[in-house]
Amino acid sequence: MIIWKNEERARIYLIEHFDILLSEFDAYTKCLKAYFEKDCSIDDDIIKNIEVVHKLESKCDNKRRELKEFLYKGGMLPDVREDMVALIDANDRIANRIEYITDFYTLQRIHIFHTVIGSIYKINDITGESLKILKRVLEVFFFDYEIARKLIKEVQTLEHEVDKLERKFIIDVFSINTSLSEKMILRELINLIGDISDFAENSTDIVSNIMIKRAI
Repeated sequence: MIIWKNEERARIYLIEHFDILLSEFDAYTKCLKAYFEKDCSIDDDIIKNIEVVHKLESKCDNKRRELKEFLYKGGMLPDVREDMVALIDANDRIANRIEYITDFYTLQRIHIFHTVIGSIYKINDITGESLKILKRVLEVFFFDYEIARKLIKEVQTLEHEVDKLERKFIIDVFSINTSLSEKMILRELINLIGDISDFAENSTDIVSNIMIKRAI
């Protein structure tokens, strides 16, 4: 499949945006683990990690605006352009959610029971893997549809795995001997983390639409 000059430029914007997003996810994960290791307390190191997450999310916003400016200045044909805008917005929702999760548990000083920390790590690890695969999709979908489709299926498989773990986690949470309010907060936290893999799958749906239009 031929990739035109403007398409290559748009692809580079997408990858640059996603590289920043992956750095944000790494900073968020580092912050989450530090929070658990310090018994759900906040210190200067965690505050620095939170600031890194916020700065990287802001960089994602800037890169998203750069791509939109390029597209609306005639960087691509209108039919594909709108899908590209939808794709960068979908990816940016992931960045926004990462920032929101970081604020969610740190601002409220949520207590995480040791019995469920392992489950949160597992869901987060699978989510991180789905993001890495999504980046590969963004790297190849303009010129290798076969590989892109295989990678998209991997993202979808991981999203289904996260869904199953979420349901199991919620059952485990509601068996803990604690107040209903604490159980509800823990459920919301895991749902928020699970949303990241949902958003990643949404991005692959948009990629599939773009590939279909380019193949016509």
